[in-house]
Amino acid sequence: MTKAESNQQNAELSTGPKTPEGKAIVSKNALKHGAYSQAIIIIGEDPAAFEALQAGMMESLNPIGLLEERLVDRLSALFWRMERAGRAENDAMRLSHSYTKPESLREYAPAYAALSQECFADAMSRISRYEGQLERSFFRVLHELERIQARRKGETVIPPAVADVSVHGVGSGD
Repeated sequence: MTKAESNQQNAELSTGPKTPEGKAIVSKNALKHGAYSQAIIIIGEDPAAFEALQAGMMESLNPIGLLEERLVDRLSALFWRMERAGRAENDAMRLSHSYTKPESLREYAPAYAALSQECFADAMSRISRYEGQLERSFFRVLHELERIQARRKGETVIPPAVADVSVHGVGSGD
C-alpha cells in the first residue's frame, strides 16, 4: 500500500468535526498563534515588512534567473515563518509566566487561556520542533542556492557535506 493510499484510508476513519459549528471552530486552529499557518502573511502581520525582507534577501543574495529568484523567494518565506514561530514561542513563554493569573492570560491570549500546563508544554514543544524544521529547510535551500550560483560562475561545486537523512517510516514499508 502506498503512503497516499494509507493516508486516504486513515482519513476515512477520521472523527473530525461533523457540525457546521465544530468545523468553524477547528478552521481557526492555525490562527491561535499563526506558527503553523501555510499563508506567508497572516492577519496582524505587516505585508510591507515582508516585502522589505524579500527585497533585502534579493539584494544580498543577488539571484540571476528564474530558478535562483524562486529559491530566494523560498528563503524569504522560510525566514518570515521562522520569525513568526519565534514570536509565538516568545508569546507562549510570556504567557507561562502569567499562568498563575488566569484573568491576565485570558486578556492576553484567549486561545491559550484554556490550556492546561501539560497541554501548554506540549504546544511549546511543537512550536520549537516546527522552528527547527523551518531552520533546517532554510539552510538546505540556502546551500542549494549557493551551489547553483557557484556552478553558474564556473566554480567547482562539491556535493553537500551533510546527507539529508530521515528515519521516518523505517521498517514500515514506506
